[in-house]
This record gives sequence, structure tokens and C-alpha cells, in this order.
Amino acid sequence: LLSARALQEVVDRGTEMPPAASARPWARLLLSPLATRALRRAERRSTSSDGNRGARVLVAVASAKSLFLHQPLLRVLAERGHHVTIVFTARPRFPVELYDKVKCDVPGVTVAGVLLERTGTWAACVRALLGVFGLGSLVHRRPPANAVPSWLARYSETVLPGRVRRLGSVMLRVPLAARLLPRAARTIARLIPSSSSARQMVLDQHPDVVAVLPEDEAVAAFESAGSQVDLIGAAESLGIPVIAAAGGCEMQTQPLALSRARVMSVWNDEQRRAAVGLGVPKDRLVIAGALPLERALCEDPVVDEQSFREMLGLPRDRPFVFYAGSSGLMSEPAEEVELIRAWVRSLRMSGDPVLRQLAVLIRPSPLGTSRWRQVENEIGGGVVLCPRTFERSGELDAVLLPEWVVSAPCTIGADPLALLRAAGLGRPAALILPPQFATPRDAIPLDYLCEADGSSVHYVATPAELSECVCRVLSRSSVPSSDQFRRTYLQGPGLLPAAAVADCIEKIGAESCRSRSTITVERR
Repeated sequence: LLSARALQEVVDRGTEMPPAASARPWARLLLSPLATRALRRAERRSTSSDGNRGARVLVAVASAKSLFLHQPLLRVLAERGHHVTIVFTARPRFPVELYDKVKCDVPGVTVAGVLLERTGTWAACVRALLGVFGLGSLVHRRPPANAVPSWLARYSETVLPGRVRRLGSVMLRVPLAARLLPRAARTIARLIPSSSSARQMVLDQHPDVVAVLPEDEAVAAFESAGSQVDLIGAAESLGIPVIAAAGGCEMQTQPLALSRARVMSVWNDEQRRAAVGLGVPKDRLVIAGALPLERALCEDPVVDEQSFREMLGLPRDRPFVFYAGSSGLMSEPAEEVELIRAWVRSLRMSGDPVLRQLAVLIRPSPLGTSRWRQVENEIGGGVVLCPRTFERSGELDAVLLPEWVVSAPCTIGADPLALLRAAGLGRPAALILPPQFATPRDAIPLDYLCEADGSSVHYVATPAELSECVCRVLSRSSVPSSDQFRRTYLQGPGLLPAAAVADCIEKIGAESCRSRSTITVERR
């Protein structure tokens, strides 16, 4: 019936005059419901077979480091038979040619190219709206106080362009403005059209679903948010559903909450409440767990501790601690350098022989390596700066960071990813900030790591308290359990994060295929 109907339509369209032996009107009317039923059944079979062959998934990541962290998700999608393609969302001040050197180790995964950063008036508007939205939500969660915390003022200067910083000052002083301006920014952001390059990227790849994966670092996440929001808008405008995964810090939830993603994957109930407070509907949120941490928490270390010490030049016969430098969003990098310089000097003059001979492994942020070289050269023995030169893509940092946290008896600093990994693994850790940024009652987005039940992260305010904390850690024979913290903050209900997010991708991809089939049938 389907073939006969199609042939009849071709003949009718191909001739100017109707055929001599045309079917009678009553016969066509009688057979039309049967032909339509056969057509819909054929469409359902085609959709089912397409689902068995796998969906086309376009995955957006911002760097090689992000690609490395999310390899478990890419591996699960590829093993399930889906066609996975990667697109890099470019960041400002990052050379585009470096993306050409990034390779994916997962078989069957291809790279589509780079979505360049948007330029022009619309790009400036998106950056300003992202800054207003992010700052307003952080100000809104802060308890009322007369003085503005130093880290929040620095965050305002980082995310807001020069022309919009006056709005930041108003939001920091007036609570009502901090509540109203983010809502206005979210409404206006939805009205901004996507760029032609983003739409063309989606049209060229014609995916069934688009997945946007976060950066692990707050600064990098904010810088890449403009391109990711542009890609999300382009996909949704073309009728393609999008699933966006949130990062570990609250500041990394905001750019995706500003977008129009169909589904948003969060880590835990706390992130879910924060996203709802930012205006994301509850039915669009899925708790899947800590997606960027699955590789560090579930896979074995690449090398053992002794091999790790040999690789980095650490002494074999004495303990060491690991300091993870922050990106400078919540503190001043120069102040961090002075803090650790003063602390290491106090170690060398300590009366405790363990502290006096304690080795310190410093991992600076890739954005501030030059400042830390002075510490290594000035203090000399016992201080190891590694890696001495970061490769620009950041992949080396992603590979080595889990080894540092696992091998070191104690992790210190203010880097969110390093502290989260330590808490997830049950490794002792200490959160310390420069005095300028550690004013009492100035809640920072990392405070929950120190206050959560079962967390192995402790807050220390001074170098002296840090030395006492390290002494307690080195004298302790057992390692605290991480099960409670991991279940509460890092694990979703049931499945591993990669499998849970893959299930979400398959579900909305199947719904997209069914809706497209329905539209095709109606058109026919």
C-alpha cells in the first residue's frame, strides 16, 4: 500500500494531465487510512532501528583537560553504540591552533572542530549578562553584612566588563538589586539570538542530542560559558535537545543555569537547590553525581607512590605535602605566594624535626606559574615545583592532579577540584586562604567542604594552624572514611555519574527522534 501510494503521487506530480486509468475517488478514499497506518508503522520501525544503531551525540568541551576528565562518559556512549562527535568551545586568550593537537583516546569518537568565541555586540551582551547573573546569585546567598568580602569584590572585578562594573557595585550594596538584576539578566539572555557559526556547526553535524560538559576550574568555566551558551541556544532553536552538566563549584552552575538547556545534570541535592534558586525548573534537573571526578575516584592510580616520587624528584625517606594553587578567583595569586613562602620558612625554623625536613610539592595554577618559581629558587631544598612548565592545553595537569592527591599525606590550598578529590578519596586536606581573604564570617563557596559531615577537609586560618594540622595528619596511622561524604555530595542515586548522564542522553535523544518522526509523518 505504501509503495502504491508513493508511486501514484510521483505519477500525479510528474504529468501535466491525469493518467487515463486513474483510481476512482472512492477507492483512494477507502485505501487512504490503510496507507497512512502502514506509513506510520514503517516510521516506527525505522525509528526503532535507528535507536538500535545509536544516536548522534554532539559533545561540547572547552579544553583537553575537560576532555580528559570526561573520558568515562565518552567511553560509555561509544560502547553503547552511539556516534559521538566532539566540538571544542573556544576560550578567550587561548590559541585556537592548540585545539588541533588534542586527541581523544576513546575509540570511535571523532572531533568536529572548534566553535570560535563569538565577537561583536551580542558577545559583549552575553558576557555582561553572565557576570551580572553570577554575581547576583552569589551576593544573594551571602548573609547581610556591612563590609563586602574581598573574594566577592575580586569575583565582581573578574566577571564584569569595565562598563558594567557599576552594576556590580550596586548589587554588592543593595540586596534588592542583587535579587532583581539576575532575574532580568536571565530573561534578556533568552532573547539573544545564537550566532550563525553555532547554528552552522549544529546543522553540519545534525545530532540527535547535544551534551555540554563543564570545565573543572571556575575561571575557565566562566570564560568558556559564552561559547557554550551560544551552542545551546543554536541547538534549541533548531529543535535539538541539550543536556548540560554542572561543575563542582556553585560558580560553575550559574552559566548553564542562564542557558536554555532541556536537561541539567547536577551533582547532589545541594546543587539542585542552588539551581532551583537560580530559576531552573525542577523538572529539568537530574541528580547524577560528580561527573568530572569519576576518573579520579573510581580508577586506579597510574603509578605507585615510589615511582611518583622519582618522577617529581621528591625525597624517598621523608614525608611531603601537596599545595594546590588556585586560579586566583577567590584570592590574590601574589598573596598566595607570600603565604606559602612564609609558611615554608617557618617549617625550616621549626623545632620539630619532621616539620623541619618536610618536603613541599607546589602545583601552581597554569595561569600563574612564573610567580611560584621565585619560591623554589629562594627557599631551595625541600620545595618541588611541578610541572615546571605546563603545556597550554592543560591535559598534563589533569593527568597528574589525581596522583598528587593520592600520593600526598595531606593536600592544602584553595583549589576546588583538588579539595573535592581529597574529600572524595578520604585524604586529609586543609583549606587555607591569605589573611586578606580569610576574614571571619565571610562565607566562600568552598565552606561546605569543611562543614559537610564525613569530609576530610579542615579550615585553617594561619600558617601556625596549618603546621599543627599537618602534624596531626602525619602522626595519624589511619585514614578517615570517605563513604559518607561521597554518598552525599559526589554520587548520584544508583549508577555511576557517567552511566547516569548517558542514560539521560539516550532518553532525550530517543524523544527527539520520536518527535522528528511524528513531524515527518504529519508532513507526509
